[in-house]
Amino acid sequence: MAQYTPETLAQHRRNRHQETSEDIFDNIRTRLENPSGKMRKLGTDYFTYTFLDTIVDQYYEVLEMINDAIEKTGDELIISGQPLRLKNI
Repeated sequence: MAQYTPETLAQHRRNRHQETSEDIFDNIRTRLENPSGKMRKLGTDYFTYTFLDTIVDQYYEVLEMINDAIEKTGDELIISGQPLRLKNI
């Protein structure tokens, strides 16, 4: 069973970032460059909301990895019929 630690999750995130050439903030930069866009008109409150929303959206990938590990652990418990050892949890 794969063990997910903060270090392995961080490494996965770094690897994923290296695999894609996209920057998560490209969309924000593009929107800021438009002088008549919402980002410019609505000010720093809207910018801060958009910035934080972009960051939070990136955490869904980590949550999916954790959910997969939980499901796998549950499946292994059901299949084996034995209690899990504490180190697997």
